[in-house]
Amino acid sequence: MLSTHEDSGSNARPLKSGEVSYKGGLAVTTEKGSGIYVGYSGGTEEQDVEIASKGLGKLIRLAEEEN
Repeated sequence: MLSTHEDSGSNARPLKSGEVSYKGGLAVTTEKGSGIYVGYSGGTEEQDVEIASKGLGKLIRLAEEEN
């Protein structure tokens, strides 16, 4: 996610050694250009994405409150 700035499992580039294509991490670039990356692992890919999405929403709200 950090190298592609895209959600995990996006297949934005070929996997490197040690990487997996699982979903569960989300990447967002704010209007001011800051990157926020969240991930969760412990359920199904769909559950992981749902939990990560809730965390991402909270982080975005916190970032917007600061400005």
